[in-house]
Amino acid sequence: MKKTLFILTAIIFTSCTTKLEDSYYQRNIQLNVNNYIKVYTQNSYNVGDKIFIESRFNKLQDEPGYSNKLDIFKTTNTRQYGFYISLEKKVFNGSWTTINLNNTDFESGGLGNYNFNNGICELNQTNTFYEFYKGLILQESGQYRLTISSSIDPFYGNNYYYNYSGGNNISVSFNTTIENVPGDSYLFTVN
Repeated sequence: MKKTLFILTAIIFTSCTTKLEDSYYQRNIQLNVNNYIKVYTQNSYNVGDKIFIESRFNKLQDEPGYSNKLDIFKTTNTRQYGFYISLEKKVFNGSWTTINLNNTDFESGGLGNYNFNNGICELNQTNTFYEFYKGLILQESGQYRLTISSSIDPFYGNNYYYNYSGGNNISVSFNTTIENVPGDSYLFTVN
């Protein structure tokens, strides 16, 4: 009897299927790209100088295996993409301490926004490019380490993982190299 009950239970559970569109989990398309983030470096910095960070990419992307361009705005329904930015300063004992950045640490104006340690690329007014271009104001002398994530992901503000994709349940993320930054960190000195 127990064996029959077990077999009947197994048949019931294996006959229950889910379709991909019924899945709770969001599908993610990962695109590997080059230089979607750029740091404008220079040989020396003084207090008051700015280090400029830029990210600019088209909403129409090549997707491996497909002949048509992928419209990431139509796919994700997000007007913003974010990438992590961290600034650290070397302290007296040789270790690094994180500087809490906020909007006042960046020049006013420019393109995009800064929020929750993320550079926010915003879809421009012509709905063609996602753009971020800001100058980080260097306010004190010392040795610094600027770390930027090589991942650019949809940004939904306070609710980072909220699905705005209009029921598509699809996310498009980028793995990128960072122009002028070997690896993910840039070391520099401010005089």
